[in-house]
Amino acid sequence: TLDRLHNCGYLSSYLSPFAQWMDKQQFQYFTIRRHISNVAHLSHSLNGIKPDIEALNDHIQSFLFKHIPACKCKGWKQRRQTRGISNSLNRFKAYLSDCHRIDFISDNPAYSQIHNEFLFWLSDNRRLENSTIKLRSSYLVVCYLI
Repeated sequence: TLDRLHNCGYLSSYLSPFAQWMDKQQFQYFTIRRHISNVAHLSHSLNGIKPDIEALNDHIQSFLFKHIPACKCKGWKQRRQTRGISNSLNRFKAYLSDCHRIDFISDNPAYSQIHNEFLFWLSDNRRLENSTIKLRSSYLVVCYLI
């Protein structure tokens, strides 16, 4: 998949490290391929635009809600659900946050309070491991973005 998508645009240099990060997190190979493909599609849709990587959220929103419903990109013609693509892009943002120290979480105080309470509940009531809590933490981000 990486060989096929090596020249997909602005984000192509992030694909291999992103795949390695997911492999270390023990993602299944078919999941890694799906996430890589979805990030490559976003990169391809930027059409040469080189946004500041920290301002990627605006491009992601446009991609999910404008581009995907009307997509006619070569190689990405199959209909995909926005939710699955959103999941891939949130994994990509988690990678950027983890490896490049880019913070995509909103400064919205209501969101921060809900997010923190959710993480506490996962830890205190569900007694989940920190690695699982970190993974589940991104689920609330998906809901906030959509």
